[in-house]
Amino acid sequence: MLRPIRNGMTLRTFGIASLLILAISLVGIWVFTGLAPTGSSPTSDSESRPDQGALDKALLDAIRDGDTAQVRHLLQQGASANVRDEAGDTALMRAALYADAETMHALIENGADIRARGQDGTAPLLRTTHDLDKMRLLLDRGAPVDDFVMVATASIPGSRRALELLLARGGSGSGRATGPAYTALMAAAGTGDFDAVSCLLEHGANVKAQTPTGFTALIGASLSGNAKVVALLLERGANPSAVCKLERGILQTPAGVAASMGHADCLRLLIVAGADVNVQGGPFNHNALLGAATTASKETMQFLLPKATVNVTDWRGRTATDWAACRGETDIVKMLRAAGAEQSKQPPPPEKVLTLQHPPGADSVRRAVSTALPLLQQSEQKITETRDCVTCHQHSLVSMTVGLARKRGFKVDETIVSEERTHVLKDMGGRARPLLLGTGIDPTLSVHVLAGFAAEDEPASRITDVLVHYLVLRQRKDGRWQQENYRPPDEASDFQFTALAVRGLQTYAPKGRKREIAARVDLARHWLQSTEPVDTTDRAFQLLGLGWAQAEPESIKKVVEKLVAEQREDGGWAQLPTLTSDAYATGLALCALHESGGIAADHPVYRRGVEFLLRTQWADGSWFVATRSFPIVEYSNSGFPHGRSQFISAAATCWATMALARAVPSSP
Repeated sequence: MLRPIRNGMTLRTFGIASLLILAISLVGIWVFTGLAPTGSSPTSDSESRPDQGALDKALLDAIRDGDTAQVRHLLQQGASANVRDEAGDTALMRAALYADAETMHALIENGADIRARGQDGTAPLLRTTHDLDKMRLLLDRGAPVDDFVMVATASIPGSRRALELLLARGGSGSGRATGPAYTALMAAAGTGDFDAVSCLLEHGANVKAQTPTGFTALIGASLSGNAKVVALLLERGANPSAVCKLERGILQTPAGVAASMGHADCLRLLIVAGADVNVQGGPFNHNALLGAATTASKETMQFLLPKATVNVTDWRGRTATDWAACRGETDIVKMLRAAGAEQSKQPPPPEKVLTLQHPPGADSVRRAVSTALPLLQQSEQKITETRDCVTCHQHSLVSMTVGLARKRGFKVDETIVSEERTHVLKDMGGRARPLLLGTGIDPTLSVHVLAGFAAEDEPASRITDVLVHYLVLRQRKDGRWQQENYRPPDEASDFQFTALAVRGLQTYAPKGRKREIAARVDLARHWLQSTEPVDTTDRAFQLLGLGWAQAEPESIKKVVEKLVAEQREDGGWAQLPTLTSDAYATGLALCALHESGGIAADHPVYRRGVEFLLRTQWADGSWFVATRSFPIVEYSNSGFPHGRSQFISAAATCWATMALARAVPSSP
């Protein structure tokens, strides 16, 4: 006899009721998840089967998030392992970019085609150049190795192990990207990677190969500054006097680029090898001595002077002494004069007599910012019309300025904001394929674009993902991002490049790459902490980078103290000890001290800097800073004041405006 339980229900009836409840629940779960077996529901197959489009979209989202378990689940549900995303990349290519080797393995197990190329013709293997495990997985499945993969891999710092793997699977050490063009050896030399260069030379790379313009591996190595690579290439027969004639840019020789970057050790090797240091040409009549005169490297000048024609002039008749004097009365100026170098007879540009444009008062800061903003936005619009390109000084820095000003309650021209952001997004979108290979852009522009997006709260997208991947490919083994041009002060500092790279990575790292990006930021933070700055630009960006990388407070405090100590009696900061205070150095220093150093806008140091900026702003809303950068591209007018000094003056105006805007309370 069954024992009755509470409410008169028997054990048997309790068990039956429980089973019915469980069965109903399971049917609900099956129907909800699309797992209902045939005949388990009165609904039709079409009603119970998951929507294929929704499954495939969910799969692509799970890949971007790096969620391997969800990827496996969706594949079991029927998601296609060969679905393509909005850019035409296959799921496998997407996993190579965002996820890990395990996720790629799951896709391959479910039929992903390792040979299917993207809409732009890119092979899946090209998405794995940054990750040895992913590369090995595809190679083990028979992925073909072509010359393009060799070049792309060689362009990544620290690529020797990956190159060895590719060479073992049929890759060629003398691989070229296309026909008689850029080679893997040139790519490796350009990163200054001695191990990668050695590996390629051991496997038959042609040290004398050149592009149609004349570019060689030795020119790339001389730009990178690694004297060991330069010595190795010279030992293998590289031409020390090779000449690269770009269609519209600066003429390049190994000695010319080494001198212009201040790489004295490389230059010494080239001179010993017989390099002609007096080769001159290009649209700006550039040569080694003129380039070296713009740097701080006394050693470079010492090696050059015995061999150089000391009174050579550029396309406008200026001498090396003229260029050196742009840095003030330096040792290099004295060395040139002692060697017989003259200054040109050209009259110096007229100096602006400083007047107090904005008398101190409650509204003076607002008036200064409100006067500068229209000028900056209009010049941004003008440079788009005249050059149809994207620039650091008149696009990204303006975006950073406008984004901050808006948050502080200032009125901006939203029509220009929208048009210019659309322009930048379109431009970057058109570069997606080369960016994913670590090329196709002026390196520093990549981080400025991301910083501009961050300031204007641009949401993450494929474009930001692509720029993040570009930065992953360009990071050096020691943790920094290295400048590949020398245009001081706005494009000459590894601290600048590294700090802005950290900012972009921290803001836009895709979810599936958070762990990888965190490790790269840690490496960058270590470099920032352990490397000594050489000027104010370095130190200000060191402080910004440490703040964005979330360094220890003690590390940040030390940099703050040193930057504060550089403030001049007039309240400003100077780019160099030999120069006077200017808006570029002052605005940048104030922004760094406020954002990363915890210096409030009412702190005496900050107030004195603000007073300097108010005192030196021109009536048209700009700040003037004289250029000291030898040009590398043709001049074009953005409509901003100050002629050939307009681009550095525009950058200075951006930093000065941002510093002043920070002195205004945030507006809801």
